[in-house]
Amino acid sequence: MPLVEQLIISIVLTVQYNKFIATDSSCCRKHPFFALSRGTTTLGLLLIVYAIIEAVSFFIPSLLQASLSQSVTRPLSAFGWIHFIAGIFVSAFYEESLYRQFMPEASLLFAQKLPCKTEKQRKYFTYSIEGAWVLIFAFSHRYIGIAAITNALLCGIILRKCFKSTGSVFAGTLAHFAYNALLVAFYFLGD
Repeated sequence: MPLVEQLIISIVLTVQYNKFIATDSSCCRKHPFFALSRGTTTLGLLLIVYAIIEAVSFFIPSLLQASLSQSVTRPLSAFGWIHFIAGIFVSAFYEESLYRQFMPEASLLFAQKLPCKTEKQRKYFTYSIEGAWVLIFAFSHRYIGIAAITNALLCGIILRKCFKSTGSVFAGTLAHFAYNALLVAFYFLGD
């Protein structure tokens, strides 16, 4: 999806979430350093997951596919680098606003309207919705292979917890951006 379209969709989803879905209790009213610490912790956890997946892939090479190398090319100009880095940021913001903020929260809001006989049934609906959006995010990475699906599954859980603890996509977006930028840097350094 073109960069500008992703950015516009991300902004619209974030505005809609903040205007129509977010409650006072779900908005981050905490000190900015709380969100920064959550984002830093999230980035660390994402990197640990990456290291584990890479270690397993090293010992089981069939898990690793080379399709990623066909889609990542090193920019050749300063404008190319600016566009490339902006693309990494906008993609992270898009995924956070869609998969961690708007769709799960809108789905949970809809689920609250469903008639539930017991609290256990309501929890089942909640966990099912949370799990469904993490799985959708994970399987959106299927073109890269099973290691990427597993990585996205675990990272999706971590990023969703970051959103739930901060009430905002911004800490998760920064962690996700830093994570993706580091992965690209690792790829270029190993090239």
